[in-house]
Amino acid sequence: MPQGFQHDRRARHDEKRHTIPATKGEDRAPDTARRDLAALTPPALRGLSLTPRGSVMNTITRTERQSDAAAIEALQHEAFGPGAYSRAAFRVREQAPHDPTLSFVTELEGALIGSVRMTPIRVGDAVGLLLGPLVVEPARKGQGFGKALMRFVMEETRKAGWPFVILVGDQPYYWPFGFRPLTPNSVVMPGPVDPARLLVAELVPGETEGLSGLVTGIAMKAALPAKRRRSAAAGG
Repeated sequence: MPQGFQHDRRARHDEKRHTIPATKGEDRAPDTARRDLAALTPPALRGLSLTPRGSVMNTITRTERQSDAAAIEALQHEAFGPGAYSRAAFRVREQAPHDPTLSFVTELEGALIGSVRMTPIRVGDAVGLLLGPLVVEPARKGQGFGKALMRFVMEETRKAGWPFVILVGDQPYYWPFGFRPLTPNSVVMPGPVDPARLLVAELVPGETEGLSGLVTGIAMKAALPAKRRRSAAAGG
């Protein structure tokens, strides 16, 4: 379960536990009640909203299915427009299919409102993943759905044994998920990219040291990290 979902559930529980009922026969003054609630709130929760944000708790995050393709394409078109396919990252995705085991969608009341995909890539002699596109229905932006998807996909990717993830995006948004700028001119995309927006998250220590070369999409079998390849050879 994504970390954001767990936090919302804990927060709602703590809100109930620390709510002070009105004194029998009279209501507390609002200022007094707020001061009493603040005094009883655990230090770790002070300054945080104890109310779940939007409708995040009513969502389902699951692995992408083939039947989701049309809805995901519609989301991407709505978010990026017809010029999306000329972007460097999309050129990489045209070279190889995304990994269906690490591509996820978010549903809200049965409607698909978010998607994130991972595509196997090679950078020089190293193999990793290219994240994206991360897309959320425009009307749902700013409600935490994109960040919840990011936490989920990065945790699943880490557990699957992949050594690093590259993406093209804004550093302030992706910094909390472990993404840092690549060394300038070390990694090259098949098209123009602002170097400040070419980011990497190292999931296995030391795996991005000296990382350099052209980013190309590759087939899943060729992209399996050493950890997963050894497991398959051993019959695991």
